[in-house]
Amino acid sequence: MLMPERMCCVCFTSLNPRLDLNTGAMSYIHPHRSEPWDHQPDPVPIDERLIPICDLCAQPGGAVTFHTRRTVVIDEGPGGDLRDMGDYWSACTRCAVHIRKRSLHLLLNRAVLVWPEPLNRPGRENLRRNLKAFHFKFFAADPQELSTDKGND
Repeated sequence: MLMPERMCCVCFTSLNPRLDLNTGAMSYIHPHRSEPWDHQPDPVPIDERLIPICDLCAQPGGAVTFHTRRTVVIDEGPGGDLRDMGDYWSACTRCAVHIRKRSLHLLLNRAVLVWPEPLNRPGRENLRRNLKAFHFKFFAADPQELSTDKGND
């Protein structure tokens, strides 16, 4: 069951849906960032107040939207959680270049380079390994760039 896309009513960032496979409970979580969030997610439907964050590198500025032909679902392991990443993805302009070229390794290099928390070498290697699986699923879902043409406005 797909969960509707939501944003947080407090900070206006997009929220990630999460399904607990053990209990069947559905919830929303904030995206990853270096400093902890100072509030719990307050999910509301997405509207014009949304502050975009790149879904691929976690940096501010999701200037380009991609739609995948299949929904990306991430299994978070033995804890029994599934994260429904949906089929609409926000990308910053730099990540969008790598997505258009279908360049997994350049996208990974960028994401690790700008990750929002300092990491030592083993930490970067672990992050790269985890992001590779995540980005691979994204590319396997066949992302297509949505037109940003607004006509003659």
